Amino acid sequence: MYVIDKDVSNEIIIKNSRFITFLFKIETKNEIENKLELIKKNHPKATHYCYAYITSEFKKSSDDGEPGGTAGVPILNVLEKENTNQNTNNDNNDEMKNIEKMQINDVVYKNT
Repeated sequence: MYVIDKDVSNEIIIKNSRFITFLFKIETKNEIENKLELIKKNHPKATHYCYAYITSEFKKSSDDGEPGGTAGVPILNVLEKENTNQNTNNDNNDEMKNIEKMQINDVVYKNT
Protein backbone atom coordinates (compact mmCIF):
# COMPACT_ATOMS: atom_id res chain seq x y z
CA MET A 1 0.00 0.00 0.00
CA TYR A 2 1.13 3.55 -0.73
CA VAL A 3 0.38 6.68 1.25
CA ILE A 4 1.01 10.19 -0.05
CA ASP A 5 3.51 11.85 2.25
CA LYS A 6 3.60 15.20 0.43
CA ASP A 7 2.01 16.87 -2.57
CA VAL A 8 3.65 16.00 -5.88
CA SER A 9 3.09 16.77 -9.55
CA ASN A 10 4.24 15.40 -12.88
CA GLU A 11 3.90 16.51 -16.49
CA ILE A 12 3.97 14.64 -19.79
CA ILE A 13 3.27 15.66 -23.39
CA ILE A 14 1.57 13.14 -25.68
CA LYS A 15 0.66 13.99 -29.28
CA ASN A 16 0.62 17.75 -28.73
CA SER A 17 -1.40 17.47 -25.51
CA ARG A 18 0.06 18.42 -22.16
CA PHE A 19 -1.01 16.32 -19.15
CA ILE A 20 -0.24 17.54 -15.63
CA THR A 21 -0.92 15.19 -12.73
CA PHE A 22 -1.18 16.31 -9.12
CA LEU A 23 -1.18 13.99 -6.11
CA PHE A 24 -2.43 15.46 -2.85
CA LYS A 25 -2.60 14.20 0.68
CA ILE A 26 -5.71 15.77 2.13
CA GLU A 27 -6.73 16.19 5.74
CA THR A 28 -10.39 17.23 5.38
CA LYS A 29 -13.24 16.89 2.91
CA ASN A 30 -13.20 20.65 2.29
CA GLU A 31 -9.67 20.40 0.92
CA ILE A 32 -10.95 18.44 -2.10
CA GLU A 33 -12.89 21.40 -3.51
CA ASN A 34 -10.17 23.84 -2.44
CA LYS A 35 -7.52 21.89 -4.36
CA LEU A 36 -9.74 21.71 -7.46
CA GLU A 37 -10.43 25.45 -7.33
CA LEU A 38 -6.72 26.21 -6.94
CA ILE A 39 -5.80 24.03 -9.92
CA LYS A 40 -8.48 25.67 -12.07
CA LYS A 41 -7.21 29.09 -11.02
CA ASN A 42 -3.57 28.19 -11.74
CA HIS A 43 -4.38 26.47 -15.07
CA PRO A 44 -7.29 28.45 -16.55
CA LYS A 45 -6.53 27.42 -20.14
CA ALA A 46 -6.81 23.69 -19.45
CA THR A 47 -9.52 21.95 -21.45
CA HIS A 48 -10.27 19.28 -18.81
CA TYR A 49 -9.83 18.82 -15.06
CA CYS A 50 -10.14 15.08 -14.57
CA TYR A 51 -9.84 13.73 -11.04
CA ALA A 52 -10.58 11.00 -8.54
CA TYR A 53 -10.47 10.65 -4.80
CA ILE A 54 -11.24 8.18 -2.06
CA THR A 55 -12.19 9.07 1.50
CA SER A 56 -13.26 6.87 4.36
CA GLU A 57 -16.89 7.64 3.51
CA PHE A 58 -17.06 7.81 -0.31
CA LYS A 59 -15.19 7.84 -3.58
CA LYS A 60 -15.64 9.88 -6.73
CA SER A 61 -14.17 10.31 -10.19
CA SER A 62 -14.77 12.83 -12.95
CA ASP A 63 -13.94 12.67 -16.67
CA ASP A 64 -14.78 16.39 -17.02
CA GLY A 65 -15.84 16.20 -20.65
CA GLU A 66 -13.48 13.46 -21.77
CA PRO A 67 -15.22 10.36 -23.19
CA GLY A 68 -17.02 8.54 -20.36
CA GLY A 69 -14.80 6.28 -18.27
CA THR A 70 -11.55 7.25 -20.00
CA ALA A 71 -10.00 9.60 -17.43
CA GLY A 72 -11.54 9.73 -13.96
CA VAL A 73 -12.29 6.01 -13.69
CA PRO A 74 -8.72 4.93 -14.55
CA ILE A 75 -7.41 7.41 -11.96
CA LEU A 76 -9.84 6.00 -9.39
CA ASN A 77 -8.75 2.46 -10.30
CA VAL A 78 -5.14 3.33 -9.41
CA LEU A 79 -6.25 4.70 -6.03
CA GLU A 80 -8.31 1.58 -5.33
CA LYS A 81 -5.57 -0.79 -6.44
CA GLU A 82 -3.10 0.80 -4.03
CA ASN A 83 -5.64 0.91 -1.16
CA THR A 84 -4.93 4.60 -0.71
CA ASN A 85 -7.92 5.13 1.56
CA GLN A 86 -6.35 2.97 4.26
CA ASN A 87 -4.46 4.64 7.10
CA THR A 88 -1.14 2.97 7.89
CA ASN A 89 -0.43 4.74 11.18
CA ASN A 90 -1.70 2.51 13.99
CA ASP A 91 -0.98 5.18 16.61
CA ASN A 92 -3.82 7.41 15.39
CA ASN A 93 -7.17 7.50 17.15
CA ASP A 94 -10.42 6.37 15.44
CA GLU A 95 -11.13 9.86 14.13
CA MET A 96 -7.76 9.97 12.38
CA LYS A 97 -8.31 6.51 10.86
CA ASN A 98 -11.18 7.97 8.85
CA ILE A 99 -9.14 10.83 7.41
CA GLU A 100 -9.15 11.45 3.67
CA LYS A 101 -5.88 10.39 2.11
CA MET A 102 -5.33 11.86 -1.33
CA GLN A 103 -6.60 13.25 -4.55
CA ILE A 104 -5.31 13.03 -8.09
CA ASN A 105 -6.02 15.64 -10.73
CA ASP A 106 -5.16 15.40 -14.39
CA VAL A 107 -5.09 18.80 -16.07
CA VAL A 108 -5.19 18.48 -19.85
CA TYR A 109 -4.09 21.16 -22.30
CA LYS A 110 -4.65 20.60 -26.01
CA ASN A 111 -1.81 22.25 -27.91
CA THR A 112 -2.53 23.64 -31.35
